[in-house]
Amino acid sequence: MPNEYDRIFKDLFENHLSAIMERLDGRRIKALEYLNGDLVGSFEWIVDLLIRVQDEEGHQKLLHIAQQSSYQADMVERVGIYNAILQKRNKLPVESLVIFAGKTPAEIRTTLPPERIYTGFTSIQLQELPLDNYLQSDSPAVVTMGILSDFGDTIPEQVVNKIIAQIKATSQSPQESRQHLQRLLKLSRMVKLDDVVIEELKDMPLIFEIDQEQKERDPFYQMGMKQGIEQGIEQGIEQGIEQGMLLITLQMVEAG
Repeated sequence: MPNEYDRIFKDLFENHLSAIMERLDGRRIKALEYLNGDLVGSFEWIVDLLIRVQDEEGHQKLLHIAQQSSYQADMVERVGIYNAILQKRNKLPVESLVIFAGKTPAEIRTTLPPERIYTGFTSIQLQELPLDNYLQSDSPAVVTMGILSDFGDTIPEQVVNKIIAQIKATSQSPQESRQHLQRLLKLSRMVKLDDVVIEELKDMPLIFEIDQEQKERDPFYQMGMKQGIEQGIEQGIEQGIEQGMLLITLQMVEAG
Protein backbone atom coordinates (compact mmCIF):
# COMPACT_ATOMS: atom_id res chain seq x y z
CA MET A 1 0.00 0.00 0.00
CA PRO A 2 1.32 3.48 -0.83
CA ASN A 3 2.35 5.41 2.27
CA GLU A 4 2.29 9.17 2.87
CA TYR A 5 5.75 9.67 1.35
CA ASP A 6 4.83 7.70 -1.77
CA ARG A 7 1.86 9.97 -2.33
CA ILE A 8 3.99 13.09 -1.86
CA PHE A 9 6.57 11.95 -4.42
CA LYS A 10 3.88 10.92 -6.87
CA ASP A 11 2.21 14.31 -6.55
CA LEU A 12 5.53 16.10 -7.07
CA PHE A 13 6.41 14.22 -10.24
CA GLU A 14 2.90 14.35 -11.67
CA ASN A 15 2.65 18.11 -11.31
CA HIS A 16 6.26 19.31 -11.62
CA LEU A 17 8.00 16.68 -13.76
CA SER A 18 9.82 19.01 -16.16
CA ALA A 19 11.27 21.26 -13.46
CA ILE A 20 12.34 18.31 -11.28
CA MET A 21 14.02 16.34 -14.10
CA GLU A 22 15.88 19.42 -15.35
CA ARG A 23 17.25 19.98 -11.85
CA LEU A 24 18.05 16.31 -11.13
CA ASP A 25 19.91 15.38 -14.32
CA GLY A 26 19.71 18.31 -16.69
CA ARG A 27 17.12 16.86 -19.04
CA ARG A 28 14.28 18.84 -20.52
CA ILE A 29 11.30 16.64 -21.13
CA LYS A 30 7.62 17.20 -21.60
CA ALA A 31 4.98 14.99 -20.03
CA LEU A 32 2.43 13.97 -22.66
CA GLU A 33 0.33 11.45 -20.77
CA TYR A 34 0.24 9.80 -17.35
CA LEU A 35 -0.44 6.09 -17.70
CA ASN A 36 -1.46 3.30 -15.39
CA GLY A 37 1.75 1.58 -14.36
CA ASP A 38 0.19 -0.87 -11.93
CA LEU A 39 1.17 -4.50 -12.34
CA VAL A 40 -0.10 -7.31 -10.17
CA GLY A 41 1.83 -10.02 -8.37
CA SER A 42 5.47 -9.69 -7.40
CA PHE A 43 5.69 -5.98 -8.27
CA GLU A 44 3.74 -4.71 -5.28
CA TRP A 45 7.03 -3.69 -3.63
CA ILE A 46 7.45 -0.78 -5.99
CA VAL A 47 5.34 2.38 -6.26
CA ASP A 48 5.25 3.48 -9.85
CA LEU A 49 4.64 6.51 -11.92
CA LEU A 50 4.49 5.83 -15.64
CA ILE A 51 4.59 8.78 -18.01
CA ARG A 52 4.71 9.06 -21.78
CA VAL A 53 7.24 11.80 -22.39
CA GLN A 54 8.83 13.63 -25.29
CA ASP A 55 12.37 15.00 -25.39
CA GLU A 56 13.56 18.17 -27.09
CA GLU A 57 14.15 16.26 -30.35
CA GLY A 58 10.54 15.07 -30.42
CA HIS A 59 11.32 11.43 -29.51
CA GLN A 60 8.73 9.70 -27.35
CA LYS A 61 9.26 7.01 -24.72
CA LEU A 62 7.91 5.88 -21.38
CA LEU A 63 9.52 7.19 -18.22
CA HIS A 64 9.01 4.79 -15.34
CA ILE A 65 9.74 6.48 -12.02
CA ALA A 66 9.93 4.54 -8.78
CA GLN A 67 10.57 6.09 -5.39
CA GLN A 68 12.28 3.78 -2.90
CA SER A 69 13.27 4.37 0.68
CA SER A 70 15.87 1.60 0.68
CA TYR A 71 17.95 -0.44 -1.74
CA GLN A 72 17.22 -4.13 -2.41
CA ALA A 73 19.85 -6.44 -3.87
CA ASP A 74 17.59 -7.84 -6.59
CA MET A 75 16.21 -4.46 -7.62
CA VAL A 76 17.97 -4.32 -11.00
CA GLU A 77 16.51 -7.69 -12.03
CA ARG A 78 13.01 -6.85 -10.88
CA VAL A 79 13.00 -3.44 -12.51
CA GLY A 80 14.22 -5.15 -15.69
CA ILE A 81 11.27 -7.54 -15.67
CA TYR A 82 8.89 -4.65 -15.05
CA ASN A 83 10.51 -2.71 -17.88
CA ALA A 84 10.06 -5.61 -20.32
CA ILE A 85 6.38 -6.00 -19.46
CA LEU A 86 5.79 -2.28 -19.92
CA GLN A 87 7.50 -2.32 -23.32
CA LYS A 88 5.33 -5.21 -24.46
CA ARG A 89 2.15 -3.58 -23.21
CA ASN A 90 2.80 -0.06 -24.51
CA LYS A 91 4.99 -0.64 -27.60
CA LEU A 92 7.39 2.16 -26.62
CA PRO A 93 10.94 2.17 -25.25
CA VAL A 94 11.04 2.45 -21.46
CA GLU A 95 13.51 4.21 -19.21
CA SER A 96 13.38 3.24 -15.55
CA LEU A 97 14.37 5.83 -12.95
CA VAL A 98 14.61 4.73 -9.31
CA ILE A 99 14.83 7.59 -6.83
CA PHE A 100 16.16 6.80 -3.36
CA ALA A 101 15.03 9.19 -0.66
CA GLY A 102 16.90 7.39 2.13
CA LYS A 103 20.51 6.27 2.54
CA THR A 104 21.83 3.61 0.19
CA PRO A 105 24.95 1.41 0.27
CA ALA A 106 28.15 2.87 -1.14
CA GLU A 107 27.86 0.59 -4.16
CA ILE A 108 24.57 -0.48 -5.71
CA ARG A 109 23.87 -2.40 -8.89
CA THR A 110 21.98 -0.38 -11.46
CA THR A 111 22.89 -2.36 -14.59
CA LEU A 112 23.17 -5.98 -15.65
CA PRO A 113 26.36 -7.45 -17.14
CA PRO A 114 26.29 -7.65 -20.96
CA GLU A 115 25.80 -11.42 -21.03
CA ARG A 116 22.57 -11.08 -19.05
CA ILE A 117 21.00 -8.39 -21.20
CA TYR A 118 18.26 -9.65 -23.50
CA THR A 119 18.84 -8.52 -27.09
CA GLY A 120 16.76 -11.08 -28.99
CA PHE A 121 16.40 -14.81 -29.57
CA THR A 122 17.89 -17.36 -31.94
CA SER A 123 15.43 -18.64 -34.54
CA ILE A 124 15.39 -22.27 -35.72
CA GLN A 125 12.84 -23.07 -38.43
CA LEU A 126 12.10 -26.80 -38.20
CA GLN A 127 10.33 -26.86 -41.56
CA GLU A 128 13.43 -25.50 -43.28
CA LEU A 129 15.63 -28.43 -42.19
CA PRO A 130 15.78 -31.42 -44.57
CA LEU A 131 14.05 -34.67 -43.66
CA ASP A 132 17.33 -36.63 -43.73
CA ASN A 133 18.62 -34.45 -40.92
CA TYR A 134 16.10 -36.22 -38.67
CA LEU A 135 16.03 -39.67 -40.27
CA GLN A 136 19.78 -40.11 -39.81
CA SER A 137 19.49 -39.77 -36.05
CA ASP A 138 19.62 -42.82 -33.78
CA SER A 139 17.22 -41.10 -31.36
CA PRO A 140 13.54 -41.92 -31.99
CA ALA A 141 12.64 -38.59 -30.39
CA VAL A 142 14.61 -36.74 -33.08
CA VAL A 143 13.22 -38.97 -35.83
CA THR A 144 9.68 -38.13 -34.70
CA MET A 145 10.34 -34.45 -35.32
CA GLY A 146 10.96 -35.27 -38.98
CA ILE A 147 7.23 -34.83 -39.58
CA LEU A 148 7.88 -31.07 -39.21
CA SER A 149 10.79 -31.01 -41.68
CA ASP A 150 11.23 -30.02 -45.31
CA PHE A 151 10.12 -33.06 -47.31
CA GLY A 152 11.60 -31.82 -50.56
CA ASP A 153 10.05 -33.75 -53.47
CA THR A 154 9.05 -36.73 -51.31
CA ILE A 155 5.31 -37.23 -50.98
CA PRO A 156 3.84 -37.21 -47.43
CA GLU A 157 2.89 -40.91 -47.47
CA GLN A 158 6.49 -41.92 -48.17
CA VAL A 159 7.78 -39.51 -45.53
CA VAL A 160 5.46 -40.95 -42.89
CA ASN A 161 6.47 -44.51 -43.80
CA LYS A 162 10.15 -43.64 -43.47
CA ILE A 163 9.63 -41.93 -40.13
CA ILE A 164 7.60 -44.81 -38.70
CA ALA A 165 10.16 -47.36 -39.86
CA GLN A 166 13.03 -45.37 -38.32
CA ILE A 167 11.15 -44.87 -35.04
CA LYS A 168 10.66 -48.62 -34.76
CA ALA A 169 14.30 -49.29 -35.72
CA THR A 170 15.75 -46.89 -33.15
CA SER A 171 13.40 -47.60 -30.23
CA GLN A 172 14.72 -49.86 -27.49
CA SER A 173 11.37 -51.43 -26.62
CA PRO A 174 7.80 -51.74 -27.91
CA GLN A 175 6.70 -49.32 -25.18
CA GLU A 176 9.19 -46.68 -26.33
CA SER A 177 8.06 -47.19 -29.92
CA ARG A 178 4.42 -46.65 -28.92
CA GLN A 179 5.29 -43.45 -27.07
CA HIS A 180 7.06 -41.95 -30.06
CA LEU A 181 4.41 -43.04 -32.53
CA GLN A 182 1.79 -41.32 -30.43
CA ARG A 183 3.97 -38.20 -30.37
CA LEU A 184 4.28 -38.50 -34.14
CA LEU A 185 0.52 -38.46 -34.45
CA LYS A 186 0.18 -35.41 -32.24
CA LEU A 187 2.93 -33.51 -34.08
CA SER A 188 1.41 -34.41 -37.44
CA ARG A 189 -1.63 -32.28 -36.56
CA MET A 190 0.59 -29.20 -36.67
CA VAL A 191 1.23 -29.76 -40.39
CA LYS A 192 -2.21 -31.25 -41.13
CA LEU A 193 -0.85 -34.73 -41.86
CA ASP A 194 -2.64 -36.59 -39.08
CA ASP A 195 -4.92 -38.31 -41.61
CA VAL A 196 -1.86 -39.71 -43.37
CA VAL A 197 -0.30 -40.90 -40.10
CA ILE A 198 -3.56 -42.49 -38.95
CA GLU A 199 -3.86 -44.32 -42.24
CA GLU A 200 -0.35 -45.73 -41.87
CA LEU A 201 -0.80 -46.70 -38.22
CA LYS A 202 -4.31 -48.10 -38.22
CA ASP A 203 -3.31 -51.69 -39.05
CA MET A 204 -0.28 -51.84 -36.78
CA PRO A 205 -0.40 -53.97 -33.61
CA LEU A 206 -0.28 -50.98 -31.28
CA ILE A 207 -2.49 -49.52 -28.59
CA PHE A 208 -2.71 -45.84 -27.78
CA GLU A 209 -3.93 -44.14 -24.65
CA ILE A 210 -6.80 -41.73 -25.19
CA ASP A 211 -7.29 -38.76 -22.89
CA GLN A 212 -10.92 -39.00 -21.78
CA GLU A 213 -11.20 -35.24 -21.33
CA GLN A 214 -9.92 -34.63 -24.87
CA LYS A 215 -11.41 -37.69 -26.54
CA GLU A 216 -13.72 -35.77 -28.87
CA ARG A 217 -10.63 -34.30 -30.56
CA ASP A 218 -8.55 -37.48 -30.49
CA PRO A 219 -8.18 -38.90 -34.03
CA PHE A 220 -8.22 -42.51 -32.82
CA TYR A 221 -11.40 -41.87 -30.87
CA GLN A 222 -12.91 -40.36 -34.00
CA MET A 223 -11.76 -43.33 -36.05
CA GLY A 224 -13.32 -45.64 -33.50
CA MET A 225 -16.59 -43.76 -33.70
CA LYS A 226 -16.51 -44.04 -37.48
CA GLN A 227 -15.85 -47.77 -37.34
CA GLY A 228 -18.61 -48.25 -34.82
CA ILE A 229 -21.10 -46.50 -37.06
CA GLU A 230 -19.89 -48.45 -40.06
CA GLN A 231 -20.58 -51.69 -38.19
CA GLY A 232 -24.24 -50.91 -38.60
CA ILE A 233 -25.03 -50.05 -34.99
CA GLU A 234 -28.24 -48.05 -35.18
CA GLN A 235 -29.30 -47.87 -31.55
CA GLY A 236 -27.52 -44.62 -30.73
CA ILE A 237 -24.23 -42.90 -31.37
CA GLU A 238 -22.83 -43.74 -27.93
CA GLN A 239 -23.23 -47.48 -28.53
CA GLY A 240 -21.58 -47.04 -31.90
CA ILE A 241 -18.68 -45.19 -30.35
CA GLU A 242 -18.19 -47.84 -27.68
CA GLN A 243 -18.27 -50.65 -30.24
CA GLY A 244 -15.91 -48.74 -32.49
CA MET A 245 -13.42 -48.14 -29.70
CA LEU A 246 -13.60 -51.81 -28.79
CA LEU A 247 -12.70 -52.73 -32.36
CA ILE A 248 -9.83 -50.28 -32.40
CA THR A 249 -8.52 -51.54 -29.09
CA LEU A 250 -8.72 -55.18 -30.13
CA GLN A 251 -7.11 -54.38 -33.45
CA MET A 252 -4.27 -52.44 -31.88
CA VAL A 253 -3.48 -54.60 -28.87
CA GLU A 254 0.11 -55.61 -29.16
CA ALA A 255 0.59 -59.26 -30.04
CA GLY A 256 2.12 -61.43 -27.35
